[in-house]
Amino acid sequence: MGRQRFSKGLIMLWIALSMVEYFHPGQVRGQDSLNVSMVWKSIYWQWTMDIAVQGNYVYIAAETTGVRIVDVSNPEEPEEIGYFDTIGHAWAIDVQNNFLYLAELEYGMRIIDITDPTEAFATSSLPLYEDITDIKVYQDYAYLANQDEGMIIVDISDPYLPDVVGRYGGYVCVRCLEVDYPYVYIEDWINNDDSNLQIIDVSDPTDPYLACNISLTSNIYDIDAQGDYVYITKEAYSFQIFNVSNILLPQSVYQGQITIYPYSLEIQGNILKIAGSYNGIYFYGVTQPSSPINLGTYNTVGSAGGVCTLNNLSYVADGWGGLRIIDVSNVSNPQEIGYYDPPGQVSRMTISNNIAYFIMGHDGFKIMDISNLQEPVELGSYSINGNNVNFPNYITVEGDRAYLLDWSYGLRIVDVSDLTAPALLGSVEIPGHMSAMAVRDSIAYVVAEDEGIFIYNTADPANIILLNHYSFSTNEYDIMLKDNYAFLTNYNNLMIFEIIEVSTLQLIGSCSIPGYPYDLDIKDNYCYVANCLEGISIVDISDYSEPYIYGAILSEENVYCLDIDNNYLLFSEGENGFRIFDITYPFYPWEIGYYNTPGHACAGMIYGNHVILPDEYYIEIFDCSQAISVENPFFDLSPLTFDLLPPYPNPFNQRLALEFTLPAAAEVKLAVYDVLGREIQVLGDGCWVLGKHSVVWEAEGVGSGVYFARLMVDGRWSMARKVVLLK
Repeated sequence: MGRQRFSKGLIMLWIALSMVEYFHPGQVRGQDSLNVSMVWKSIYWQWTMDIAVQGNYVYIAAETTGVRIVDVSNPEEPEEIGYFDTIGHAWAIDVQNNFLYLAELEYGMRIIDITDPTEAFATSSLPLYEDITDIKVYQDYAYLANQDEGMIIVDISDPYLPDVVGRYGGYVCVRCLEVDYPYVYIEDWINNDDSNLQIIDVSDPTDPYLACNISLTSNIYDIDAQGDYVYITKEAYSFQIFNVSNILLPQSVYQGQITIYPYSLEIQGNILKIAGSYNGIYFYGVTQPSSPINLGTYNTVGSAGGVCTLNNLSYVADGWGGLRIIDVSNVSNPQEIGYYDPPGQVSRMTISNNIAYFIMGHDGFKIMDISNLQEPVELGSYSINGNNVNFPNYITVEGDRAYLLDWSYGLRIVDVSDLTAPALLGSVEIPGHMSAMAVRDSIAYVVAEDEGIFIYNTADPANIILLNHYSFSTNEYDIMLKDNYAFLTNYNNLMIFEIIEVSTLQLIGSCSIPGYPYDLDIKDNYCYVANCLEGISIVDISDYSEPYIYGAILSEENVYCLDIDNNYLLFSEGENGFRIFDITYPFYPWEIGYYNTPGHACAGMIYGNHVILPDEYYIEIFDCSQAISVENPFFDLSPLTFDLLPPYPNPFNQRLALEFTLPAAAEVKLAVYDVLGREIQVLGDGCWVLGKHSVVWEAEGVGSGVYFARLMVDGRWSMARKVVLLK
């Protein structure tokens, strides 16, 4: 499950042959950034994976967003007071005395000094280059579950110099374990249907050995042990209890089905707690382990993945629901008394008058003053009381109103005249799945990707009026307004509509886009389309009735989002960060910078000489002044001093005359290509003197259709003309 970061690969620029084109050969990127530096970063919580509690502090493993430390001295108002930013995924943790022991998945084990929880720091790391998925600590040893090569035993008597002293089962896939010294219980995963519960004697940590093996018909999720009993949760919606008083002959005393997905468990006294993902926590009485009794349940708001109890308070790592604190003094009626639910995934943003609005997962949006980019100030937030049904995914601002789209709900309009206390003005449910919108003079054009365009009058947010609805046969993704026109991307097209009296759309032109077009932006006579499978498509829209692909910037990654400001294009490549191009000359977009971000780059924006980026569980600000200072190689050149004149006649039947001019002697190739870019015939290839030249194409043996005549000069510049052959 570990995500690896890859350096930028070879990116090539291809240009469709229906336009003036210039070829940029691309670059191999062997570094994480070019001409861009990060100046500010804020980290939010990812999925909470594991939890430990000691004294007044709860420690949470939150995947790529590290270890989060929460003060629960007042459990009704928990407060995050520190964190440790990991390199890899914070997957599992254990705490002993003043140290936290972290299983960092692909980066091995890390030991963190938590003497001062507000200033946690690493004392050491043990890079094992193996996926470490669980960790338990007992006295001077840490026991690590390695899903590639068994169990690893580490001497931690000196937290600054941990040392591997023993291993068990180099062929065994171990995903979870539990220590009940002198034994360690591990899962030996065999396949998706079968596993073993193995009991390992670790009385000599340098020479662990198998004491007993128990075959199971399903995989194990978690293990806990107390006294003479071992408790396991299993994949097949069940849990099982073993009597291990005779370690060589363990006996199954109970196996039962459960209606929840039994992710993890905790045994404490006579109470067994099972964390059941989206079904919360189930409580069982195990005074008689052979006959567990269901005592009660508590359904958390998120996905319960880990539970740890201290002094009648159960602390739950609740997936996207953060930390939940449950009073379990009466397990038949457990009550949540506090929670810490930080903002989640940062997906989209917009900027209005030095104020940035960020969509935060299921929670709504956050408002920041970015007038000082070195120290942005959080002003307020708007919550929609998110759950796994709500998913806000688009935001725009007009005046004192923020328009928020919810993927599965519709449109909400929020008053942001007081940035510290945004308040809902009105909302409307819209069928389908929302993807984008544009707002002008209180008229909202909302795109539902499977329902079309809905046009609303929002002048009175308490009474939002549907003016019109346009349904299409394919999914729609983004919309942008320019003058009296609307530009829409759908499944494989860019569509251009004339807006007539606000609520009427009349289709006047369209252009097929290869791949899956999503986001779009416009500069001058060109529309730039984020194309999921192809990078960026550049469309000439000088004639709205006949738009055509002018060129493209290819990407090795899926591209969903872009932004244009002045002569600069920003687009995000997900796990590969973002890239910036100078598009002064659309025929030759020139890459001037990139940054491989720590998260999953989403819909960022150019803001002066900076880029502000939602990056999955981060908000980041980058200084791009060095990139913007990079001179485009065509800045002082006049590439149109050579010309490929309009062919004639066009359309033609058999013979086509082609003329071109050269300002100086040059290497020239003149050739004809079909619509797929295949070379049909070379009409001239060599050194030509300055002046005007004429060439005739005799189209013998070539079928009727659309072709392109392309003139390449000195291997750098080219121009193309579309011709139509009619026979």
